[in-house]
Amino acid sequence: MKKFLSICIYFTFPFILSAQEVSFTDASDLLPSATVSDHAIGVVDMNGDGKDDIIRMQSSGSPGNAEQTVYVAIQQAPGLDFVSQTLGTMDVSGTGSADAWGLCVSDVDENGQNDLITGGFYNGVYIFKADEDATNYTADIELDGDIYVQGMSALDIDNDGEIDIFICDDNDISQILTNDGSGNLSETASGLVPETDDPSDNSGNYGSVFMDVDNNGYCDLYLAKCRQGVTDNTDPRRINQLFLNNGDGTWTSDGVARGVDIGAQSWSADFGDYDNDGDLDLFVGNHDDFSDFLVNDGNGFFTEMTSEADLESNFPFLVIQSTWMDFNNDGFIDLLAMGNGSHTLALNNGDGTFETYDDLFGDYPVNSYALGDLNNDGFIDLYITANGYGGWGNEMWEDRMFLNNGNTNNWFKVSLTGVESNINGIGARVSIYGPWGVQIRDVKAGESYGIQNSLIQHFGLGSNETIDQVSVSWPSGEVDNFFDVAVNQQMEITEGTGVVSVDELGLEAGLQVFPNPTTELIQIQIDDFNVLKSNSLTFELFDIDGRFVLNKNLQEALNTLDVTDLASGVYTYRLSAQGRVLLSDEIIKH
Repeated sequence: MKKFLSICIYFTFPFILSAQEVSFTDASDLLPSATVSDHAIGVVDMNGDGKDDIIRMQSSGSPGNAEQTVYVAIQQAPGLDFVSQTLGTMDVSGTGSADAWGLCVSDVDENGQNDLITGGFYNGVYIFKADEDATNYTADIELDGDIYVQGMSALDIDNDGEIDIFICDDNDISQILTNDGSGNLSETASGLVPETDDPSDNSGNYGSVFMDVDNNGYCDLYLAKCRQGVTDNTDPRRINQLFLNNGDGTWTSDGVARGVDIGAQSWSADFGDYDNDGDLDLFVGNHDDFSDFLVNDGNGFFTEMTSEADLESNFPFLVIQSTWMDFNNDGFIDLLAMGNGSHTLALNNGDGTFETYDDLFGDYPVNSYALGDLNNDGFIDLYITANGYGGWGNEMWEDRMFLNNGNTNNWFKVSLTGVESNINGIGARVSIYGPWGVQIRDVKAGESYGIQNSLIQHFGLGSNETIDQVSVSWPSGEVDNFFDVAVNQQMEITEGTGVVSVDELGLEAGLQVFPNPTTELIQIQIDDFNVLKSNSLTFELFDIDGRFVLNKNLQEALNTLDVTDLASGVYTYRLSAQGRVLLSDEIIKH
């Protein structure tokens, strides 16, 4: 069923009239076997081939005497069956529950292959570590019997370049596993103390997500809280929390002042820039009340716009999972929420209005999902389960895979490799610039209510055929820029390989190459030469086919290059310092 809703905010995109519809095809016959998973599932590259795979789990036995097997379905070429791999098993005997509640994925030991972290009802936190070719996994167990795991997320919490793990505890204060630099995770003290502002046992922690909500370059933490049996919506055990990252190892609880202290028994939340204005807006999925939609003012303060957007009536179910993602590749992120056998996909028109759909998956009673590109065509697909808390009755439904049928819109994907930052680039922000203004994505691992979506960042581009600039702001503070980037590709970016800005080098003045066009001479002016002169400055020139033409080591603030003998045409120049590109552009020779 399609519905129409609006919100009283104005945008500068008059060419967009309505969102292009989205449809999916059930492609479950490509799965290697049938599994019956609960909430905790994932779509992420697990073998390092650049394609998203599927993490799924199958329980056996009975409560009190059970185990759960963790599988990965490895993506092959489009149209071919996925190939099954077993990661290992979790002993959940004696717990009274036979399923994991949360998981996240990251390369904790930085051997080039992603590892899986998962856990559930007092059965410990399992860390399945991949070997260097992802053919075998070994399991470590932390917090054995000490924590009732709900959601979990990965981030370099202590700013040492290594991935740590944040774990939501249903019955107590949330826990942090800190990385020792060799991939060993253990419970240690951290500057992030996830305690409530009011006296509380600090329980009720369900969903977690790390994203930069105030645009200061550091990922903040938002906790979706729910406490079973607590009916008072002012009880701190059910009031969502926001912890701002100060960038110096300390964190500040600021949910009340920022307007995100919701007490409606929330299970999940996600941030996304729905209006492409360069800041992250918020959706919160609730159980005791309507879900909440809040708009960021640009400084990390939020205003609730749920009623104005008519979103109460469009999510009339217990929301388990919620995610912002561009499903129709029109350049504006859409909102998907799911739970209790129901779903709503709100397609973003880009002009402040949405069109909503609630019948995309036939008679399958959806409850949880994970998102990524499961046939490598540039469109977002889903792996879906019907089971777990809030699932459909007592029936066991096999998991399903739904592939996006796509359209003619263009797309762009980015995969990151950190060097000084963590190897996955978790916590980095990818921004792309073009006629749409700016689109931003923060790289996150572990989100919503215990799921893992793809670590490959996805952008829809509509009919646009080029990207003016791609910028990656890394957790280390490094910034890489790339210009005139082609569409319909997955770009692999390694930290430190892009064009560096003069601001990053602390320059007070600019770099100039003139005249342009030229006939005989090129002048290269370095206004702040004293800052750069020890950095092995070079100027290189390439012809239109990318062939190297000439170069010059720059020894002065003003340098002259004779190009009289070059053929007329368009050339590309590159100004570098210590191998890093400072400036790259075209110059015309007459």
